[in-house]
Amino acid sequence: MLHKLEAVVNIAILFLAVWIGWRMIHPPEPTASSGAGAITERKEGPPPSIPIPLTGYAKRGNADAAVALLEYSDFQCPYCRAFALNTLPALQQKYIATGKVLFAFAEFPLENVHSSALSAASAAECAGEQGKFWEMHDLLFKTQTELADFEAHAAVLHLHASAFSKCIASMPTAIRIAEVAARRVAVSGTPTFFIGKIQRDGTLKVTKRLTGSLPIGSFIRALDPLLGGT
Repeated sequence: MLHKLEAVVNIAILFLAVWIGWRMIHPPEPTASSGAGAITERKEGPPPSIPIPLTGYAKRGNADAAVALLEYSDFQCPYCRAFALNTLPALQQKYIATGKVLFAFAEFPLENVHSSALSAASAAECAGEQGKFWEMHDLLFKTQTELADFEAHAAVLHLHASAFSKCIASMPTAIRIAEVAARRVAVSGTPTFFIGKIQRDGTLKVTKRLTGSLPIGSFIRALDPLLGGT
């Protein structure tokens, strides 16, 4: 009996070793925070009671759209990257490019856990000063594991080098001021999304708050009722 038990134990150990080895080569998708503030899907908080000004945020889509989706993001957050590379293109095709939804992007760099997040946010905003915010947005997320030389990113996008460098030096202050405004509407992690109707004064009246790494279906369920089921 003991010999049979020993054989079973040895087989179990072998299978465990093989499984661990496979996991080391094929790690699972992140399902837990990669630092305080970076979040997977979690229970929704209530939408903010105050409208959110959209002035100053990078935007994509129809400026006259009745519905907006506002993202608070961190260029070094892996869940923000997953949204940018996997979910945003689908939203772009279905809602943004068709003029149904205005997409707005706000930086919320988690400096305590992501050492390059503030610099990356500054690089995006400074590229925006030269009309290439979204090109820098896409480049930063695609090269997230190699965030270091932002001047090289600027060169790839053919930005004016001296103007970009001068902007980079002063932009962090503006981003930190915007971060204070984000905390007033209870943004504490990334990615956080606010969905709602655009008011006559250009502010966003939020009706739905989504947080974390979410599939396209979560956004469809939030957007379609505001669009009349379209």
